[in-house]
Amino acid sequence: PINTQLMGRRVNITVLFSDIRGFTSLSEKLDPEEVVELLNMYLTAMTEIIFRYGGTVDKFEGDGILAFFGAPKPYEDQGERAVRTAIEMRDRLSELQEVWKEKTDVLLRIGVGIHSGEVMVGNIGSRHRMDYTVIGDTVNLAARLQDLTKTLDAAILISGTTRSMVAHMCHFREFGPVEVRGRQQAVEICEVLDLSD
Repeated sequence: PINTQLMGRRVNITVLFSDIRGFTSLSEKLDPEEVVELLNMYLTAMTEIIFRYGGTVDKFEGDGILAFFGAPKPYEDQGERAVRTAIEMRDRLSELQEVWKEKTDVLLRIGVGIHSGEVMVGNIGSRHRMDYTVIGDTVNLAARLQDLTKTLDAAILISGTTRSMVAHMCHFREFGPVEVRGRQQAVEICEVLDLSD
């Protein structure tokens, strides 16, 4: 029989993926201890922002962060919370720059991808190890948008779905429909520049 504790449920949420630009080449210039110290400082600062807006941190993948808004607690304004988080994450970097530049001679930059849609959320894994996590196409697209921040030279990219939730509160740079790797249909994408309110 299926262990119902391992089953997820379908929910509509907003997923945020962030990544430090060129972190691999940055870390090659440092001792492992320095990499860990800088990374912990960065992840601590970013996690505090995510929590302040009611987000759930799913996982850290090296310097990458996967977070989501709308589960386990549902929010009517989940898209707004995710976008405000991303803007604050981007702006908070300026405060971390001094320490980073001192050690690496490189300015710290991040890319953030955000998409809203349906996922499976819950304790997913095996009897021996479970994670409260999200899976589904929505997560994949948020990750792809984060990848595209490099080629489109943008800090925060959101899908058209998320844009419809935050159109009243942001200034954007529009890219229109963009071909996204692994998807048959082009995706409406724009960059969030700043808040208009």
